[in-house]
Amino acid sequence: MKIIGLTGPSGAGKSTLCAQFESYGIPCINTDDIYHKLTCYSSPCTLELKEKFGDAIINEDGSLNRIALAEIVFKGENSNEHIASLNATTHKYIWEETNKILTKYIDEGKRAAVIDAPALFSSKIFIGACDFIVSVLCDPKTRLDRIVKRDSISDEQALGRMNAQPNDEFFIENSDYYITNNGTLDDMNAQLITILSQEGIYVK
Repeated sequence: MKIIGLTGPSGAGKSTLCAQFESYGIPCINTDDIYHKLTCYSSPCTLELKEKFGDAIINEDGSLNRIALAEIVFKGENSNEHIASLNATTHKYIWEETNKILTKYIDEGKRAAVIDAPALFSSKIFIGACDFIVSVLCDPKTRLDRIVKRDSISDEQALGRMNAQPNDEFFIENSDYYITNNGTLDDMNAQLITILSQEGIYVK
């Protein structure tokens, strides 16, 4: 089974591309969803985050307060250090769950599977598991609008997240392929089909 790493900056359209993969029978593992599940209650992951970032990021029920965590991680002069610390903490827990799902897909005889991981390049574990990597890119204005609408946050908060992420050149240089999501769904799909064909993963 070929494992496809899918990444790109926030708001670029990874979810849309995942839907296209799924339409071709290629399942996608959303690592953000796994992260949400791991932090929606008191868990080893939330407890470790509490040790690193303080009590303020934990709700009364033991779940993670993601807004409070984002305020610490994405703002200030130490944001890069905080992001690295966050990733180092969470990735090992996310990978454990991801690997369970991949094993299931292998047992089921799937021809390919996608790991949708926004922070893919900050994890040697995830990179090492991928046969090839695809990045999705989009113009900054569209990304900003999507993030604000999706997460119900201000433009300032959204820009803070965007500025904390690598630029498009980084994704292009570190990916095997990239897809631009500035046009129609058909445009995106055509790019995807080309990539899958080159990798010997043919679609009907």
